[in-house]
Amino acid sequence: MANPILNIISTKSDKFRIEEIQQYDLSLLFDAQELILSITDLNNQCLYWEQYLKAPQATWGDFLQEVQKKSTLCQGPHQTASTVAIFRNNYFNLLPTPYFRPQDIAVHLQLNADFDTKQQDAWYENLHSNEIIVLAAADSVKLDWVKACFHQSTVAFKHHTTVLLNYLLEKRNDFLPQEIFITVEAKHINIAAFSSSELQLINRFEVDNAQQLIKYILMVIQQLNFDRTLCKVSVIGNLAKHQTSIQELGKYIKNVHQQTPEHFINYSELNQKVAYQDYFETFRMI
Repeated sequence: MANPILNIISTKSDKFRIEEIQQYDLSLLFDAQELILSITDLNNQCLYWEQYLKAPQATWGDFLQEVQKKSTLCQGPHQTASTVAIFRNNYFNLLPTPYFRPQDIAVHLQLNADFDTKQQDAWYENLHSNEIIVLAAADSVKLDWVKACFHQSTVAFKHHTTVLLNYLLEKRNDFLPQEIFITVEAKHINIAAFSSSELQLINRFEVDNAQQLIKYILMVIQQLNFDRTLCKVSVIGNLAKHQTSIQELGKYIKNVHQQTPEHFINYSELNQKVAYQDYFETFRMI
């Protein structure tokens, strides 16, 4: 059988000590074809990083079994101070708290994606003083692997949408009357729009090129009746993934900016290879 891992990148700080892992925080990010594990200390200094790229033909089950054999962090049992697993996928939906009933999670998730209770497990998260419920799900094989591999720690599951919204809602009082935030992934973008500091829309779009990316931004602006010349658009992530740039977006949207989240997590101890840059932003928003 071919190796289910296509590529591995890892680096660590001289300060990293596996025997001190109980003092560290562990974050995992499950992307479409990748798994990233990041260790930070009590000062939010990133000390260790592993990045695994899944071979296209491999199943997630085979891939994760191989990761467990190779990862320093999986050679346990290791108990970390905290462990959070973040998932980027289409399995999410938002509801006002009064309309939420736990027994209806599957119904609401099926509005956004082909949610299958035999293949995925769901959970929900409270946002914004419990005013908003985020319904989320991920493949059962991934959730079960995290729980088994890090059973010594208390594990929290989060959808990338929750991470993004928590970050934005904390700052919304400083927003302009019309603001749009875009996070960039390899094959998707996430768009969150605010009017008068109130969340109006959040969605995830599949994009293959710059034209599609621009189309979705302009579609949201038009849908919300925002003023294209006044609306502030902030981009978090690497636009080069979609063969475009801030300068190119500026031809269509006047007030567009590249934004980097505050360095809640400091990566100065690591060799910041280009491959890591696309994921720093997500971990900084945790």
